[in-house]
Order: sequence, then structure tokens, then C-alpha cells
Amino acid sequence: MRLYLSTKNKHKIMEISSILSDTEILTFDKLPDIEETGTTFQENSELKSKYLSTLVQDDYVIADDSGIVCEALNGKPGIFSARYAHKNATDKDNIIQLLDDMKDVVNRKAYFICNISLAKNGVAIANFEGRLNGIISYDIIGEHGFGYDPIFMLVDGRTLAEYSSDEKNSISHRMTALYKLKKFITDNI
Repeated sequence: MRLYLSTKNKHKIMEISSILSDTEILTFDKLPDIEETGTTFQENSELKSKYLSTLVQDDYVIADDSGIVCEALNGKPGIFSARYAHKNATDKDNIIQLLDDMKDVVNRKAYFICNISLAKNGVAIANFEGRLNGIISYDIIGEHGFGYDPIFMLVDGRTLAEYSSDEKNSISHRMTALYKLKKFITDNI
């Protein structure tokens, strides 16, 4: 089976390709910017997958929308995770903004969420969600990963940026959603 990925993020492409290693993964040569106008992760992932699946007739497209949700910040950064600090924010900009917003916060509970939408010929077929619970650390720790990984701490006291790629892929929110997708494909397509 062939799957087109709706992402420009090289880290996501590597993660998804690793997890779905038995699937032919294709990317778009020129990925159009699709405005994420949804109010949920699922709505945004569906907007992308449905539109892009009209560009690759009879092939499947997956799109994800993912981010970090902080309990004490009423769900922020949420769907704005990639542009939390400002529109063209880097990962470091977003991390610094979140650490600043959380500096006096005692409740540091947070979770990563990933919603993956599978579409074909402009129709969303199914959605798959994964979550990973943790807390926001007080400092930037670790050299691996991307996004908020250096400030997302798990129960073992390490941030995701201290995990190897294989370790992270075995527990991540994206992995959980991708395994649900993989099972759906095996059972239904």
C-alpha cells in the first residue's frame, strides 16, 4: 500500500517512516500551505488530508495535527503549539514562551496529542488519536527529538529529548495513533 504524508516536517517524516516501515511512504514535492482553521486537532488533520487526497487520485493520504496541552493553561498551547510564541516561531521560541508562561505554575501536568486523519479522493475515512502524559519541566533538558521534547518530562524523570529515537517511537503519541492506523489498514484496506 502507498501512503502520502501531508507534512514538511522532516522529523515527522522520519518518525512515521520508521513506525510504518512496511508501507510505501511518499511525500509531496510541493506541499501547499493549508490554513488550519479547525478548532480541534481532528478538524485540522482532516482539513489537510481531505484536500491533499484530491491531488493524488486513488491514493491514500494521512495528515496529522499534533501538539502539547497543558492543564494549568486551560489547554494551551493546544492547536497553536507550532506557533505558540508567534506566527513564525521556532521550536526554541515556543519552548521559551511555554516555560515563561509556566514559571509560577505548580500544576505542570501536560500531554502530547496526535490526531491522524486518513483520506482518499477528498473524503476522510478514519481518524486515529494518540496521547502521551507527562509534565512540563522547569528547564530545557536533552539533545534529541524536536518541538517541546526538551521540556516534556515522563514518569521516569527524563524528558523526551533524553530518549533515543527508538525509545521515543515505542511510546509516543504519534506512535499510538500510527499503530491504530496500521491496524485499521490491515483490517479494512
